[in-house]
Parts: sequence; C-alpha cells; structure tokens
Amino acid sequence: MLGIPREGGRNRTRTLSVVQFSDLEKSKMESSIEQLDALIKQVKRSWKISTQENSNPLEIALPLLDNTSVGMAYKLPDFLKLTGKISQSLQVAVNEHYQAFNNSVGSYDTICRSIDESQQTVKTVKSTLKQISSDISSKNQFLSELNERSKQYGDMMEILDVIEDFKKLPNQVDNLFADKKFGLIQEILSNAESDAEKYKLWRIPALNNIKNYLSTAKKNLFDIILEELNSTIYLKSRSSSLLSLVLNNDNSSSNISNLEEFSNLELYINNIVNIDVLEKSSLIQTKLNNFLKEIDRKNGVKVIHRQSDFENDPYSYLHFLLATLTKLNQLPKALEMIAQRHPSELHKVVNDTADEIKLKHPNLVTSSSKNGKHRGKGNNTPKSKPGKKENDIDMKKSDENLSLTDFGLAIGDLNNIVLQDFFWQIFTKFLLVLQSHRVVFELAKKLSGLPEEQFISNLNSYNFVEIWKNMSSETRSLMYSYLSSDAVVFNDSKNNILSTSSKSFSTPATQISENWNLINLFDSTKKKQNSLRSATVFQFDEEEYQENERGESRSLNDIHSEELKTFLKEVFPGFKINETLSRTLINDTSSPYLENEELIQRETLVPGNVFNMRVILDSFLIFIQGSKSVFPKKAGNSSPDSSEPFNFFIDFMKKTFLPQLDDTLEYMYNNTVNVNPFDIISISNYKSSGGSLVNVNAGSDTISDIQVFKSSIDFYNLFTKVCETLNTSIKFREEYSSLTVQLLVKFYNKYDELYTTLLPNIDQPVTNSQNNFKQLNRWLKSPELAHISLQIINTKTKSEKRLLSTETGMLLANGSTLLKSIDKTQILHPKNFNSLTHLLGTVDWILKWLPEMRRVVAGENNYDGVNIDQLRSHWELGESNPTSLSNMKKVQLTFEKDTPLLNQFDGVLKDFEQLLSNTLLAIRYDIRLRLIYYITATIENNSWNPNSDINAICQEIKELCNLVQLYKSKLFIHLQPELGEKILYGIPNLIDKLFITGAELIPVLNQNGIRKLYLNIITIQQSLRAIMKLPEDVDFTHSLAYFDLYKKGVEKIIDQNRQKKSLFNLKENKNMIRLIFSQELKDHESQSGPPLIINKKYHDAIKELERVHAASG
Repeated sequence: MLGIPREGGRNRTRTLSVVQFSDLEKSKMESSIEQLDALIKQVKRSWKISTQENSNPLEIALPLLDNTSVGMAYKLPDFLKLTGKISQSLQVAVNEHYQAFNNSVGSYDTICRSIDESQQTVKTVKSTLKQISSDISSKNQFLSELNERSKQYGDMMEILDVIEDFKKLPNQVDNLFADKKFGLIQEILSNAESDAEKYKLWRIPALNNIKNYLSTAKKNLFDIILEELNSTIYLKSRSSSLLSLVLNNDNSSSNISNLEEFSNLELYINNIVNIDVLEKSSLIQTKLNNFLKEIDRKNGVKVIHRQSDFENDPYSYLHFLLATLTKLNQLPKALEMIAQRHPSELHKVVNDTADEIKLKHPNLVTSSSKNGKHRGKGNNTPKSKPGKKENDIDMKKSDENLSLTDFGLAIGDLNNIVLQDFFWQIFTKFLLVLQSHRVVFELAKKLSGLPEEQFISNLNSYNFVEIWKNMSSETRSLMYSYLSSDAVVFNDSKNNILSTSSKSFSTPATQISENWNLINLFDSTKKKQNSLRSATVFQFDEEEYQENERGESRSLNDIHSEELKTFLKEVFPGFKINETLSRTLINDTSSPYLENEELIQRETLVPGNVFNMRVILDSFLIFIQGSKSVFPKKAGNSSPDSSEPFNFFIDFMKKTFLPQLDDTLEYMYNNTVNVNPFDIISISNYKSSGGSLVNVNAGSDTISDIQVFKSSIDFYNLFTKVCETLNTSIKFREEYSSLTVQLLVKFYNKYDELYTTLLPNIDQPVTNSQNNFKQLNRWLKSPELAHISLQIINTKTKSEKRLLSTETGMLLANGSTLLKSIDKTQILHPKNFNSLTHLLGTVDWILKWLPEMRRVVAGENNYDGVNIDQLRSHWELGESNPTSLSNMKKVQLTFEKDTPLLNQFDGVLKDFEQLLSNTLLAIRYDIRLRLIYYITATIENNSWNPNSDINAICQEIKELCNLVQLYKSKLFIHLQPELGEKILYGIPNLIDKLFITGAELIPVLNQNGIRKLYLNIITIQQSLRAIMKLPEDVDFTHSLAYFDLYKKGVEKIIDQNRQKKSLFNLKENKNMIRLIFSQELKDHESQSGPPLIINKKYHDAIKELERVHAASG
C-alpha cells in the first residue's frame, strides 16, 4: 500500500478523497495537455525516428554532433530548444494535474481489498461445482440405458405400424392401376420408398415379396404411362377427341356414307374446287393454340385429376402423364423411348388408316385393286410389230397406248373419293401427332425448369427437329408409293435388258463389271447416264443351254456360276471359296440366282400414278401449313425452324415429285412416240379413227392425203394432254414448263437424228465412184448455196429468175467435171428419199400447230414459295378429260418474257424450222442430182451422130419421165402442195442448163443427133408441164436455141458475139464450134490424122471467136 511518511517513523494510511475542480482549473488542465499533445505531434513530424519502437538514441545524437555537410549539426539548436519546451510543458502538466495524481494513489488500496475478496468467493464456487459434477457422474450410465431402451420400444412400435401399411400396398396399387390413377400410384410408391429407406425395412427378409412387388409396380407404372403417352400422341383410341373434332368438321369425309350415290362425287368435286387450305389448317390448330396459351399463362402449372377432363382434353392428359414421369425421375428416358418408337408408330398410323378406308369404301377399294397394276410388275400391253404397211396400221392402238388412265384418275372416277379420304385422314392424323409432340416438347421444357436454349441443347434423342424429320420421311415414302408407277420405275431396266439381250450374249458378272462405275454410282447428276438399272443385278433361274464350239450343250447356270466366282476373285483379291460352300451353294452344278423372291412393298389403295398429286396436293398443303404453325418459335441456333415444313414441301416437289413426273412423261413418251415411230399414216385416217387431232388446214382439199410419221401424231396427242394436265395454258410455272420443253427437245432430237441418219456424213467416202465424197452433202454444207436456194423458195418477186440462174450456176460450177462424177452412189437410196419426204411433211405439219401453242405473258415475279396459296397455285394439276373435235379448246404453252425457257422453246422452233429447211434442201438437191445423173447418162450412153433419122426417145429419158411422175405422187399427193412446189421450183432452169453443159460430153454431133436432142428435150418438157404449178414456166428455149446454133454455123456464132447478141458464154460457144466440126473430124479418123485444112479451119474459128469476144467484152 502507498503511504506518506509520518513523524516518529510510522506510516499513516491514506483514504480516497474526491476533489471538485473549478472551471478555470479544468481549462488550465486541458490547455496543458493540449500543449503537450502539440509538442508530441511536432516530435513525430520532425523527429519521427525517436518515436519508433526500439529506437536508438545514438541514431539521433550522432547526426546532431556531425558538422560535415551530410551531418545534422545545424539542427542541434532546434533539438535542444524542443527538448526544453517538452520539459517545461511536462512540468506545467504535472503542476496542473497534481490533485488527480493524488486521487489515483488514494484509490489503489480500496481496489486491492476488493480484488482479494473476489478471489476468495471464486474459490468457494469452484469447490461447490466440483462436488456437484462428481455427484451427477455417478448416476449417468444408468439414465442412458433407460433412455436407449425407451427409444427402441418407440421405434419398434412405429415400424410395426409402417409394416402393417406396407402389407396393404399391393391391393391399393392394383386398384389404382385399374382406375388409371397414376398420380396416386406415384405418390404411394414414392412414400413407400422413403419409408423403406428411413426404417431400413428392406433388411427384413419377410418383406422381400413386398419389395419385389413395389419394384415391379414402379416399372409397370413407367411402361403403362409410356403406352398411354403413345396411345394419346398417335391417336390409337378410335374415340380420340382431337380426331373427332377435325373430321366432324370435314364435309368431304363425314358426309360420304353411301358410296353408290352420285352425290358423293359431287361433294368431292365441290371440295377440290372450294377447299380453303388456311381455314382447314386453322381449324386443326385451334385447340393446340388455346392449350399453349394456358400453360404459358400458368407457367406450366396445370394439374387436373378428374378422369372425365382427361377424356375431353388429351393435352391435359399428356401434361398429367409427363408430370408423373417427372416425379418418377423418368422423363428423359420416356422422351428417348418415344423418339425411338416414333417412326414405327407413324407407320402403324398409315396402316391402320388404310384398313379403315378399306372398311369404309369396300366396293371402291376392291375395284381399284382389280383394275390397278400389281406392285413390281410393268405394263405388259403388247406392242404392234414394226414393219407394217401404211394401210394396215390400226389407228386405235395409238390411243390405247396413251389412255386417260396414264394421266391419273379422271374427275369422274369414284376412286378419287378413296384417295382424297385416305390422304385427308393421314395428313390430319400426322398433323395432330405433330401437335401432340409440340405439347410434349413444351411441357417437358416447362417441367425441366431450364432456359429454352439450355433445354434444347440438353436433349439427346428427343428433338423436335428429329421428330419432324421422321414424319417428313414417312410422308415422303407414303406419297412416293402413290405417285410412282411400277411400269415407270422398271421401264428403263426392262428396256436395257431387252436391248442387251438382242445385241450379244452377256452374263450378269460381265454386265456388272462393265456397267458399275463406282465413281459415278452415287452422283445424282449422272443418275440417268450411269444407273444401277443399266446392269443386270439379279436374274430368275431359268434352265437354258448353250452349245460350245465343240457342239456340247452346257447349262447357262453353270457358265454364269463360273463367271461369278471369277468376278468375285478379281474384285476381292485373295478371295477363296471354302469347300463346304463350294459343294453346297456355289459349286459348278448349283445356280447362283434367286430361287424364290418375296417382294415386300407398301400396298396402295389405288394404283400409283404421279398424277394422283392433283388429289393429294390440297391435303398435303394443309399438313404443311399446319406443321409450320406447330413449330415452336426459334430461340437460338439449336432451336427448330418453322420454315422446315415449307422447305420439305419444296424439296419433295422438286426432288421427288418432279423427277417422278419426268420419268412418267419419259415412260409415256417411250410407250407412245417411240412405238413404231416411223410408220406412215395419213392425217385423215387418224382423224376418222376417233383421235383428238385437230385439222390444222381445214380449207385445203388435199389435207386428208397428207402422210406423216405416226410418232408426230402420238407426240401431238401426248404433248397437248400434258400441257392440259399441267395447266400450261393458264399460267407460267417454270418447273412444269421445263418438263414440257424437255419433252419437245427430245422429240426434236429424234427427228434431227433421223435426218442425220438419212444423210451420211460429208466425210463419208463413197465406193465405186470417181468422186470421193457425197456431192449432196457438199451442196448442203455450202452456206452460200443454201442461202440462195432458201431465197428462191421463200421469195415471190421478179428477182426469182436471177436467183434461179445463180443457184443453177453454183450447182453446175464444175461443169462437165461434175456431170461425169455423178453416179448412182451419189443419189439417195429410195428408202432414204421416201423417209426424207415423210420427214419433210411431218416437220411442216408440226410447224403448223407448234408455234400456235406459244403464249407469252409479262413476268409477275410474285412467287416466293412461302405463301400457301402461292404454293397451291404453283403446283396444282389440271384434269385431263376426254374431248372431241367439236369442243376441244386451244391448248397453249405459257412463258414469261425474257426467261431462259422461252428462249429454249423459241430455239426449238428455230431448230424445227431449220430442220424443215434442211430437209427441203436435201430433197431439192437430191432431185437435181437425179436429173444430172439421168441427163448425163442420156448424153454419155447414146450416139448423137446417127446415120438415119430415128425418132426414138432415149431409155434414160423415159426413166426420167417416170421419175417425174413419181415425184408427182410423192411430193404432191402426200405433202402440202406448196412443199412440192418449193422442191420442184427451178427444175426447168436446171434441165435447160444441163443440156447445154452436158453438150461438152457429146463427142460427135450431126443433124440427126440435133433432131434426136430436140425430141428428148421436148419429151422432158411435156412431162414437167404435167406436174408444175405453172406449165408456162417449163421452157427449154434456151437449150433449144443453143443446139439451133449447130444449124446456123460458125459464122453466125461469131457474128452474134461480135454484135453482142449471143445468149451463151465463150466456153459454150467454143463447144458448139467443136460440135460443128466434130462430124467432119470424125469422118477422117481412119486416116493418119485430120486433114490440116479442116483442123486449121477449126482452130481459126476458135481464135476468131476469142478475138471477137475479147473485143466486145
């Protein structure tokens, strides 16, 4: 204890005193403290090192004593001064606070006593607590045992109650299964699983049966819910509310009850005319839209437990089932299984619908199956044999080859009802199925609780796009089966087999190795150039034999088997047939071909035909439009795109329908136009046989005798019916117009190929001829000559005579050299000439009606392929009904301006016109070749210096006159008169010139020869006047005047040249002078040579003629 020293050496205890300070004293005390704080702050600021913990005074003192430039001796006075201030301030503070110091010292003793008393109290409490703890520990073990035993008894009672409830579960679950209360079953199974886990019940062996039952019940619950989902989605219940809602609003389906009444057909016609695709699609879409709005409004929270509500609202039932699966943690697995079963379920929908239609329309379906073609078999209609005479051709056969059934079901055919009813139900069901999948997709997204993009990215097998792809694949397959005809599909293969077998013996192994080009095998652009159908892949077993070189007969099967094994060894190096297979399957005595074949294909209710699209299109478009509305809105790159249905429609129409339509048209073309294409028939005969041919020149009296190729009439009927079916008269549709133009191009190529075949190539050598190449083709290949000839044919002016003279000069440009080169090998064979004549008449007849079909309209450019009405208008097909001559309407082919197809069509027209011109020129030039040949033969094969005056016509001239009469029958009776006139026009000019040019080939001429020439020339003149349109044009005065110079003599010839009145050129005049001297020179041939005087007179005359000609030139 602190104390103050007392007198006498004793201490006196100080007690705590409380002193009260005045305001002044308080102010002084605070001021002293503040002054001291200010000094301390100054020290921290100026002498910071002194305030640091563990500071060393030497670190301050030494720099203050350092007088160098780096020392701090200059701060020493300030340091001392600050030290003084601090001492003074501390003194002031102590003086002002002495009383407070005293109070603190006085209170110290009191605090020490209080602490001592507290310590004693704590010791007492601690001792007491130790005693209590010791007492409690002695009884803890006994209490724990009692507590554990009580807890076990309580758990046992609770477990016994739970076990009692578990025993009742099988009956409860069975009853709930019977009532389809899947939600309650799920709750019971979930609670049972929790209780079993909580109480460890499955450790009890006696409960194994219940455990197995509950496990089976959970699996059965999943399977039953999955079946209920599929049953609801795929409309397996015949009382489906969705299907009933749609079909009950469709008059075309619900009102057809009595199939024998014609009113059904009226309903069908009314339906195809007045159907509104958007309205039908909107009707089917209404219920889905309402449901989706409701679940969006309630954010997916919609649970209905009343069974009656499920029957009226299948979408709510789907919601309930999916929610139950979510609680079972089986939703992903269920979606995966639904996706796996989707293709097979769609196929069942198709088959079930077909069975329903069969029951609904038994009479029509039975009739269709009897009249339709069996799948896998082609059309075995016998074809007429080639080589028939013109008058023996049965004209009705052409109509049979192009029957109306080839253009699909006619509007009056009741099978249209079957086809429309079937596809209306199919596409309605498909659309409802797709809507159900949309509901499942949306509900699964809501139940997952994930954002849409994450939900879609997490989907594995169940993806709405994949669901759509499977449905579109089934739709494509179904429609193809009704649009494809086996006769069309197998036509190319059959034609190839026939052509192969007719050429040479070829085995399957050889054909495969030759025709299978693996590089182009899967190239769709080369499908028709290199197709698998070009090779014989399989062959039915037929026991056929072939003799070898030694005369031994051997089975073709044995030969084929050996070649097949050899081929396999070449394709697969190291391939070796084991002994067992060699003895049993592929030995030399067994057949490598199929012994039995079972072809499994989709059975159709009506025969497949590409023109069935006219009935299917509307229901197909309803399905497409509805599917577009069903697609969810695109939320990201992985989301489904609502344009998928439209893309599928365009893809199907362009890649499936159009190629099938193209193949069908090709098949019809091959089986009509290509059947005996070059048989000859007259238009009048065809017209009288009841055909649909239009008389294109009714004002002509000779039109009935015109003969054309049968293929042209077949093509006309096919082409006009195709245009009528494709509605080309109404509007321009590029896809359809392209097919018709391709058909026209193919038809032109056929005739162009015929023309090329009939006229050998210009480079083809001619045997047994002085000239190496065909003169006819030389003329045809001369553009200048062709230009002049066409001007003559097409010009009706005064310049015709000049043009004729030019043409004749070009034809006979080589003079007598040309005449000597023409023999029979230079002339067309009679069969070729006849074919050219009929080709000319045929092409001319084609150009009478083909240009009239051309119709050009302004481009609308309003088709974008995304509007359902535009799609319907763009792809719809017309009806091809039987029409008679009296009510046949004009069929046209419509094009838009400045389109490639219009240019292509115009190009075909120009090609036909060029083919007409070429054929016309070929016949015209060939006739001139014949004239050259006969007149040259007349001059070369006869003597023109007879001793007597014999009035006999040369044999060659007689033949030429007969030929002229033949021309009359061929060119005027079986062709249009103007064509014959164009061909023969200018012949008199040529013959007139021929006799003058041919005079160079006469070696000797006398007066009797002159009279003989006159006789033959006049004979030809009379024959030509009988066939020419204007007999007065047949005038040979020029050639007669030329031979008349023989009588006038040399002086007259020279005098005419001197007076510039000569009608002939220098060469012709010189030749006549030679002929005048020829007899005289001939008479002196027996001597050593001609007399010098005669020879001199001849040469003098030639020289004088040349001088006069030069002077007058």
